Amino acid sequence: MNTKWIAPILLFVLCLSLPGCASAPQTLTVSEVIEQAESLNGETIRVRGVAYIWTDPSSSEMWNYGGCIPDSAGPPKWDVVIGWLTLYEAIDRNNLNTNGTPREMKGIRIADSSFHCDGGVCGLTCQPFTVSSHQTYEFTGTLHVDETGGPTLEEIDLEQSAWLVDGELQPIPAENFPVVFP
Repeated sequence: MNTKWIAPILLFVLCLSLPGCASAPQTLTVSEVIEQAESLNGETIRVRGVAYIWTDPSSSEMWNYGGCIPDSAGPPKWDVVIGWLTLYEAIDRNNLNTNGTPREMKGIRIADSSFHCDGGVCGLTCQPFTVSSHQTYEFTGTLHVDETGGPTLEEIDLEQSAWLVDGELQPIPAENFPVVFP
């Protein structure tokens, strides 16, 4: 028996048994995913983009109607506020609406089943992981393309996802976090 092949074979088998070792998808940019969305539909992908947390109503709409109003002042204009996460190729600070939201940019929405926020006009609680708008993230999940061609990333695998901190990928904290409005 030739023993020189035992060590490489054992290393190969060990690698296959480690989570993500043999199956880590290539990291794609947001624009690559949008361009290839139809062919990637239903596939597990890893995408890198800049996060933005949207709210409905927007923070500027809430501010126009008085912002955070204490309960003693009566019912607010909106008693329910929701939020969702979208990844963009980049967020150009020179291409923002007057309320600070991204303008005319195509992005990849993160499915509500993987990330969502809810609350009121004084703030939201987002879950199940911490995200900051205008920060770069790499998410691994299943791409779904809806009937309009809009891409959504579902079933986010937090263990295979990361965020960019000082040029290095770090684990994403898995916790609920507050978003407070002025």
